[in-house]
Amino acid sequence: MKISLGKKLFVRFDQKGDALSNPKAVKQEGADRPTPVFDFSEIDDNLMLVKKNPFPKDLKFRALARLKGRKDYFETSIVPVKSGLFSIELWRDPIEELVLVDFKLVDEK
Repeated sequence: MKISLGKKLFVRFDQKGDALSNPKAVKQEGADRPTPVFDFSEIDDNLMLVKKNPFPKDLKFRALARLKGRKDYFETSIVPVKSGLFSIELWRDPIEELVLVDFKLVDEK
């Protein structure tokens, strides 16, 4: 699932147990099933990814980042989002796009 700087995504998944697959962007949060929200924006000199987890378990995923003017991606660290909460990632690098992959639900440890 790609997200560009300045974009906000509402994401629906196919869920089997704790496995999340086939992420699809939708227009808004759904009342019928959990819809995580990802908002990638710039505040002052920082890039910020705000993540909202509506699931009853913690949401874990990986992220690849692409810097402005580059074609290659590198993996960046992402902290799991606690159940029912928001979480924020901050970067000072000129990231233009993130690719969010390998979503899964995990028990708090």
